Amino acid sequence: MSKNAITKWLIHASFFCVLVSQAAPQTSNNEYVIKALFLTRFCTFIDWPATSDSITATDDFVIGILGENPFGNILEEVVGRERIKNREVKVINLTTVADAHNCDVVFVNKDSDTEVKEFLHEIANQPVLVVDNSARRVTEGVHIGLKLVDQRVRFDINRKAIAEAHLNVDFRLLQLADNVIQ
Repeated sequence: MSKNAITKWLIHASFFCVLVSQAAPQTSNNEYVIKALFLTRFCTFIDWPATSDSITATDDFVIGILGENPFGNILEEVVGRERIKNREVKVINLTTVADAHNCDVVFVNKDSDTEVKEFLHEIANQPVLVVDNSARRVTEGVHIGLKLVDQRVRFDINRKAIAEAHLNVDFRLLQLADNVIQ
């Protein structure tokens, strides 16, 4: 690893650690700013297969939102000038579950467990990172579940589900998670 790459990684890792250990309680106004930052920083610690359909389908790194968009325009503002995996970022609202096949990441904001199970079945074994707005479905196949603990954004990870999606998760992200499902 080059000195430049190590420096860049250290900056990303430091920023992510600051997010995880936020000292200030999260208000509902900034909860989604923090969640948007988490969503983009997770990608730093996930590797997609080189032959991923999503990479050949578009030059953009696509983040899809399944369900109501809780971010408003916050997510677009956070990713506006960023690149993820050396690709420009595009945020889309998914109108059908099939649209998720063109995404690199899908943020799930659905109350219905049945709809989420159907979605997970539809994209099974696809290299799409699934991040849920709730950690309660991590044991059911969601890759990363966000949650509020003592008014701070935290997360759980399902390592097995990530591996089944042909994604690799960096051990450093696993160490930051509250719970890791093997």
